[in-house]
Amino acid sequence: MAASDNPGVMHPLDVDDQPAEDSGLDDVVHEESSTASLTSSILNYREENGRRYHAYDVEKYQLPNDELEQERLDITHHLWLLVQDNRLFRCPLKRPIRVLDVGTGTGIWAIDVADEHPQAEVIGIDISPIQPSWVPPNLTFQVDDLEKTWEFGGNYDLVFIRSMIGSFKSWPSIFGQAFLSLGSGGFVEVQDHQYPLVCDDDTIENTNILQWTKHLIEAAKRAERSITVAKDFEKLLEEAGFVDVKVIKGQVPMNAWPKSKQLKERGFFCRHILDVGIEGISMRYFTEKLSWSVEEATVFLASVRKDVSNLDIHGYWWTYTVYGRKP
Repeated sequence: MAASDNPGVMHPLDVDDQPAEDSGLDDVVHEESSTASLTSSILNYREENGRRYHAYDVEKYQLPNDELEQERLDITHHLWLLVQDNRLFRCPLKRPIRVLDVGTGTGIWAIDVADEHPQAEVIGIDISPIQPSWVPPNLTFQVDDLEKTWEFGGNYDLVFIRSMIGSFKSWPSIFGQAFLSLGSGGFVEVQDHQYPLVCDDDTIENTNILQWTKHLIEAAKRAERSITVAKDFEKLLEEAGFVDVKVIKGQVPMNAWPKSKQLKERGFFCRHILDVGIEGISMRYFTEKLSWSVEEATVFLASVRKDVSNLDIHGYWWTYTVYGRKP
């Protein structure tokens, strides 16, 4: 699959023989809307290895919630828009009335949906209160633990879940609660990456970035929060009772190595995400779940960063966008 996200026959990605990194992130920085205030007052944090984390039940989420991590999340939103052909969701929902964003993060997706669909009531839920203070009038944020019983109301048209691998112990429970929260005919949509990094040639063999993805898989497994579950979303949605389940696969290169302009752009932003976020993604996993020292993790991650910028390494991640309808 060179430049298409349609499932079917998968073709090797073409390598750019004259690579040059694109530049510019002008459209990535998202300006906050300013029409209503966030009401949450839960502002508990903890400092660890120079990064800020949420303090509530620290085992539930291994990544930071500080400004650097928020930058990574917002750029990841832009990358997902590239993967989805600038669509906020792929399910055939024309005019949503009630939307639930599961794991809203900085709230950037929820803000865009609220702006694009002013008739809709949008609710964003996250364990960390890092959302902006001023949001569209049809959007509210709530701080809550998504692994507990959902008490966010019901009769939703869309329950949206993106970039949440590694966050939940039980995806069947999450999809079951999504099913209960939807009205008849409503959709659940989940978008995520599949680990580990893959390649159509042998250029990722014996690389530190490949080992990094394998270490992350092992650490997440020990935390009982899989990051290899995206490939199973179709089956899990069907088991939860959803019908008309559809899978859309895409590819995100680790940097701008592909020849395809579309894939090169995705790779440019992926490289920036890794540059900004690799330490935050990895440090707590490696020190707490793999028993590495901070020094060992720091040295290893420096070597991974070198691989991230190496255009001779042709790695990429599969992305899975899976949606289903409640009968």
